[in-house]
Amino acid sequence: SLQQGDINAARKAFNRALELKPNDLTALASLVAMELKAQRTENAHRLAQKIQSAHAESPIGFQLEGDIHRQEKAYQTAAAAYGEAYAKGPSDQLALLIYQMYKKAGDTDSAISALEKRVEKNADAATVRLVLANEYHIQNRDEEAIHEYERVIALRPGNVNALNNLAWLYHERDDNRALDYARRANEIAPTQPEVLDTYGWIELQRGDPAKGLRVLKTAVMYGPHIPTLRYHMAVALDKNGQQEEARRELERLLKSSKDFPEFTEAQQLLSRLKASSSVD
Repeated sequence: SLQQGDINAARKAFNRALELKPNDLTALASLVAMELKAQRTENAHRLAQKIQSAHAESPIGFQLEGDIHRQEKAYQTAAAAYGEAYAKGPSDQLALLIYQMYKKAGDTDSAISALEKRVEKNADAATVRLVLANEYHIQNRDEEAIHEYERVIALRPGNVNALNNLAWLYHERDDNRALDYARRANEIAPTQPEVLDTYGWIELQRGDPAKGLRVLKTAVMYGPHIPTLRYHMAVALDKNGQQEEARRELERLLKSSKDFPEFTEAQQLLSRLKASSSVD
């Protein structure tokens, strides 16, 4: 990182450049970045506004203003500044910045809208589409999520996040493509616990239960701290006729974890296994 002496020297050099050429964009933008790093936000604001008036067609002054507001945690104002920059020079990066600022400000609708506008303008914006698909998925807008994940995979066939999430959404809809997408994701990321979990769970339900159990055991090996994976493994043990192992796993899981989405199902499965073992 720059030492204070280097920062002062650099500041002097940029100021000298501005004496020769008062509205030099590179020098002004570099000074804004330096003032921002030094927490001198008033100076940064003043320089960003100078860029906006001297270079009215450029998005840079507004993008820098957005950076300043973001550092001040004024997220709504930052989103507006990035929006001005986007109007002058639309880009995937600016669309994602607008999205992030609205999200931080708690305005999910405006955040999603920024991404939707971008993919309308740039159909090949795979990164923006992936963020949009994930957002739809979180909001339970599954049809729209599926459509966007499909577009991402068309653009980037090896995108693990899209393959894995699409597999899960297809599985929830009883779509036979689920297993194929889960396998493809697993081939690309064979040690990622969430990917192994999706693949193992779908294999258990739709394919080969014994293989599903093997995959879910591997998922737990790579992600032993994730309760959902351990619950899925217990279900797989039960489905493969290994009730005693399933019961032991559930007892360990419920002792160590109280807060996970399948907690109630895990309790119910354990009760059923205990009841059936007392009958035997």
